[in-house]
Amino acid sequence: MIMGQSFVRALEVTDQVFVSVAATVPSDAPPEEPETIIIFKGLAYPGSDVIIRQDGTLLATVPAGPNARFDVSIDIDPGIYTFSIFGEDTEGRSGRITNFTLSLTEGTTTTISGIFLSPTIEIVETTVPLGDSVTIFGITVPQSEVTVLISSPWEVASKITSEGDGTWSDSFLAVDLEVGSHSARARTTSGEGFISDYSQTLS
Repeated sequence: MIMGQSFVRALEVTDQVFVSVAATVPSDAPPEEPETIIIFKGLAYPGSDVIIRQDGTLLATVPAGPNARFDVSIDIDPGIYTFSIFGEDTEGRSGRITNFTLSLTEGTTTTISGIFLSPTIEIVETTVPLGDSVTIFGITVPQSEVTVLISSPWEVASKITSEGDGTWSDSFLAVDLEVGSHSARARTTSGEGFISDYSQTLS
């Protein structure tokens, strides 16, 4: 038998008539390599793009749903990688980057769940007279508690609830913060009790 080739075999019968029998024997197919898969699940911002990079190279861009949830499965080669995940809200603001370093074994599925991207944050006016107020705003998970922290000689904290589209906004009287430099950051607590990282810090 010759594997992977066609052959013809001639059989001679008594009345001198020759019958040809032809057959093709398939060669053994090489075994398939087992898939290595990584799954990312978490919360970002409604309608946002979640960007996943692998060692600095774009790996995937995933849309988040109206409830800010995202879920993506990626086929990848086994190895040790650093993944960076961040989101861009519908106003084009980027959130803080979250990093993971993982060792992926061939043929396994690794799921990273519970990712909670920090809220986006913006301050329009960075210099505010004492008689005015400063407004801080951004986007996060809808109907969630946002804690805004103003750091100066002491820390001022305020808690508000994000709207149904994830937007949030909070204002502080400049006179309550006194003259000087201050910084602001925020984090979110979801309805399920999950707490995000702090946002970027703005001055």
